[in-house]
Amino acid sequence: MDIYHMSYTQKFVGERMAMLSFKGCNFDCIGCLRKRDECDIYAEERKYIDWEIANILSELEELKPHRIYLGGYEPTLDPDLIMIIERITKLGTHIVLMTNGSKINTEYAKELKKAGVNKIIIGIKAFDAEKHLHYTKRSNEQVLTAIKNLATIEDAYFRLQIETVLIPGINDPADIEGLAMFISRIYPSISLFIEPCFRERGV
Repeated sequence: MDIYHMSYTQKFVGERMAMLSFKGCNFDCIGCLRKRDECDIYAEERKYIDWEIANILSELEELKPHRIYLGGYEPTLDPDLIMIIERITKLGTHIVLMTNGSKINTEYAKELKKAGVNKIIIGIKAFDAEKHLHYTKRSNEQVLTAIKNLATIEDAYFRLQIETVLIPGINDPADIEGLAMFISRIYPSISLFIEPCFRERGV
């Protein structure tokens, strides 16, 4: 199990939110925030415990978060992720998976949904293949395919969101417009969230 950190806040968009952070990533992003600070920037409280699933569940039961985010580096690299989601689901909370999407094929997408994930947020650094390769050292082909795979899940209790960052010198409004057009052709109701770029991102 690759969980290395838990954070918590009562004031994330008016809800109690817990974040479970996973170590390990298959991308090497130029402005990776985790390389600068492995902790969650929204956290009010930080705890370091014996990272056994029973201890994690005990902490979550005490905190009673409305939402639990699975993030950090890249959660889908953890071979225990499905088991972790299945155990967390029993707490009756909303589960959000934050991922670069590179490991999500059609079968894995179904497994994640069946395990109890309510929402998946895929972060894509650039729609242009060369720009994405420059920024992450990895192709975006698998990421775009993952968006297509997840869009096939029809369920009133499941949502897919795409996030990108407006990074000066890496992407531009035209690149983001291309991503928006790509998403709209797949499924118009998928939301696209554009994050601002901060100096802390290292670009």
